[in-house]
Amino acid sequence: GSILIKLHQLINYNQNKIIHYSLRKYLLANCDTINRLSISKVVEDTLISKTSVLKFCRYLGYDSWKSFAVIFKKNV
Repeated sequence: GSILIKLHQLINYNQNKIIHYSLRKYLLANCDTINRLSISKVVEDTLISKTSVLKFCRYLGYDSWKSFAVIFKKNV
C-alpha cells in the first residue's frame, strides 16, 4: 500500500509506540523536503537515535533511510 496510508495507520495501531508516532508526525510535517533530509538531520531534529530511525524504515518495508525517503517523496 501507499506509504502515506502506512504512516497514518501508525497513529491508529501503534499509539503506544512513541518513536513511531514522533517520526510519523515529523515526516508528515516535513514531507515537502523529505528528499533533502539526511538521516542525521532527522536524528538531530527528533532526538531519536539513528538505529531507531532505521528500524522504523525497516518496519515500513524499506532497507535504508535513502530508499524510504525516495519512495516517500514519490508518494507525496
